[in-house]
Amino acid sequence: HGLVRALLAGMVKGVHEGYERKLQIQGVGYSFRIVDNAVGFKGVFSFDRPFPLPPVVKAELSDKDTVLTLRSPDKVVLGRVSADLRRLAAADRYKGKGVRFLGEAISLKARKGAK
Repeated sequence: HGLVRALLAGMVKGVHEGYERKLQIQGVGYSFRIVDNAVGFKGVFSFDRPFPLPPVVKAELSDKDTVLTLRSPDKVVLGRVSADLRRLAAADRYKGKGVRFLGEAISLKARKGAK
């Protein structure tokens, strides 16, 4: 009964308040673009690679186009879409450039010759 109650409570909260996830892109010249309900990356790839969003997910950009806010009433779909976007251009372990969740700390690896 606990699982069913939790799933129903999540659905009610999604319809009433909605869920949101924020993604941040970091790197010189990197930014997000939104074109026809698809999210694109500027400066990450050498070619245009749009990621189509499901109809229940809405995207907004911040002022500097480095923070992408995804909103949806469905928590599962929102989590899957945000994880897929992050996986497309994951943060580099040496320089820290790429997509991460807002506020996520990336532990950088030591470079060659570091003591």
